Amino acid sequence: ESGGGDSSASSRRAAGGGGKVVPPQVDDNTAKMLAEVIHKALRVAEMIIREERYREVATNAPHVINKVVSLLETSKTTESKTLLLRMIAGLSQAGLETRLEIGRLDGYRKVVRLLMENDDDGLSKEALNTLQHFLVCVQEGQGLDGQAPPQLEAAINQAA
Repeated sequence: ESGGGDSSASSRRAAGGGGKVVPPQVDDNTAKMLAEVIHKALRVAEMIIREERYREVATNAPHVINKVVSLLETSKTTESKTLLLRMIAGLSQAGLETRLEIGRLDGYRKVVRLLMENDDDGLSKEALNTLQHFLVCVQEGQGLDGQAPPQLEAAINQAA
């Protein structure tokens, strides 16, 4: 009986299963449903970040900021990117340290690149609103002595 277990392991290795994980095939309906669930989850997250008391909790967890900024680059849909831009703008309202963290994560460059490489007017407008939000925070004295964070200036200069 124990030989049967060994032969099944041997057959998996022989079939090419030697530790390599192959993602399952997803049909169009499943992919569409999954995209809808992800979009709804992002919408809920964006609504939560709008609330000041929850925004403070999110900004005190650097992995949350990291995840939001990294998703901006990997997200496929315009709707998701729009929500992520709103989340970044909302997170930046929490203060200077959060804006600096966004800069350290290359967030400014990602927003500028999204603006430059995008053909969708709505998404471009949202990217501009996000960048404008960073600049308004700086102008209102919430930044580095009235100056834009160096990462933002570098991203804008690189795009120009």
